[in-house]
Amino acid sequence: MAGDQARQLGQALLNSELYNGLAAKDAENHAIRMAQIRAGSPAVDSDKVDELEAEVKRLRSSLENSRIVAQQAQVKANGFQAAITEKDALILEWMHSNEAFKRLARQYGKKLGVTDEQRQNDFDNQVLDVAEEDPKFQKTELAQTKKKNAGTSASR
Repeated sequence: MAGDQARQLGQALLNSELYNGLAAKDAENHAIRMAQIRAGSPAVDSDKVDELEAEVKRLRSSLENSRIVAQQAQVKANGFQAAITEKDALILEWMHSNEAFKRLARQYGKKLGVTDEQRQNDFDNQVLDVAEEDPKFQKTELAQTKKKNAGTSASR
């Protein structure tokens, strides 16, 4: 979810940068046209100059607004990236402690004479028990796989 939002913000930043470039180029082109009109004709159409000046003003205002939006999007993107980094660090810590716990369980199991197959069966049953007792775990991939495997091994 956060990754999608970060990608959307990144796309918004890219779109904003592209728009900024186009708006700046349009403003520059209108300014050049105004200068050419003023320089090229003694009887300059003042309405045309006023129209072009208004367009340049509008484009410059739009460009500034776009820059503000881009800055705000960058701040949000940085916040999302920080949250993703924090979440990844938390997951790594959990993986580390989980691996240590699994190794410890295997060592104690061997000391008690529990086979790897029995330990795995006990683990599978514990996963199913936890999923049954706590609804938030019922739809996890782990619970679904263990349910499926329990159903196929029971039918043998």
